Amino acid sequence: MSVVQFRVRVRNVLPDETVFVSGSNRTLGFWKPSRAKSMEKTGNDFWQAKVTFEKDENVYQMEYKFVVIQGRAGVETWLPGGNLKIRPPGIITATSDDWILDEKREHKVNQHKPYEVRNMHNRHDHHHAPEKPDGNLLHMGESDTYGGVPCWYKDSIFYLIYCLGTPGHGGGGFFGDCPDANDQTSGNTDRLLRLRHWYDYLVELGINAVYFTPIFDSGTHGYDTYDYFRIDRRLGDMNDFKTILAELHERNIRVVLDGVFNHTGRGHFAF
Repeated sequence: MSVVQFRVRVRNVLPDETVFVSGSNRTLGFWKPSRAKSMEKTGNDFWQAKVTFEKDENVYQMEYKFVVIQGRAGVETWLPGGNLKIRPPGIITATSDDWILDEKREHKVNQHKPYEVRNMHNRHDHHHAPEKPDGNLLHMGESDTYGGVPCWYKDSIFYLIYCLGTPGHGGGGFFGDCPDANDQTSGNTDRLLRLRHWYDYLVELGINAVYFTPIFDSGTHGYDTYDYFRIDRRLGDMNDFKTILAELHERNIRVVLDGVFNHTGRGHFAF
């Protein structure tokens, strides 16, 4: 078992409010404030809690945050900032910065929730979708990141779509009839728009992110890119892609593109 001493300074806590520590493991309630550990006020606006964790709970892998809960109303105010982690070695004491709550409680409830709570998607109830992304063509995710990557990926259920076929094996790609090679002369097709037939299926599966292997103009399978600013003519054009992107976003499905930038095809301008 491990014992952790949590300590945080929070000013302007109201008389009917209590500071809790919530986290990503069983003892800290799996991010549910109702199961979080309450803290005691020790003077000078400091709050602390001594928490004992079970043997199977690795305290160095868990994440935690502090949340202020109003007694009667049950209103939650998560303290700003990202999820916190305990850093070994030494005495296990978790401390945080000095937080000052304003009287209007302008730290919005949803804005500072832990990543797992803010982006949680019930995989069995598709009526509770994650926050809908914006309609921009190049959507970079929320400002919060986890290791430099937008934090929403941690709770996403991805569906991989290989549009152009298996490298070196042909096969017609995801749509079944995509030519193995790009002749650079044929007109654009609308194969990307056929993805509409799978929208309901993706939603039914609980998919909330689609990962496209390369769809940029290329010679064969997509990884031998000719032009990173054009959609491969065997799939469609940029307008087709924008249409699919907007329609997937309307269904709360994010889109990730596979970009291979450390090598290109021989049709690239550099050759």
